[in-house]
Amino acid sequence: MTKDLIRQPRTLRAGEGWREVVIGALPEMFYAVHRLVVATETAVADDTAGRFHILNVAAGQGAVIETAAGSHFLAFAETITGPAAAGPYRISAVGGDEVHVVGALVVRP
Repeated sequence: MTKDLIRQPRTLRAGEGWREVVIGALPEMFYAVHRLVVATETAVADDTAGRFHILNVAAGQGAVIETAAGSHFLAFAETITGPAAAGPYRISAVGGDEVHVVGALVVRP
């Protein structure tokens, strides 16, 4: 049935000023889609864990993505692919509003 394909968002992890929600994942899919909501003046740590991450700013003015190699500003509607080798990274909101970053990542080989 079609209704079985539509999942309700569920919180994966959260902290003060941020939360990560799974918005797309099925056992048949090799990837998942998450939404990270980050308040201003908040940074969230993540890690590619050996798998690339595709990140898109879906709401808000933008975000700064920081890795050991440097940082990159991502404006509203822009997308970046974080290579699997990037390892740990941080996402910070830019501007006065919270930012929503939608990410797609491989969850199984």
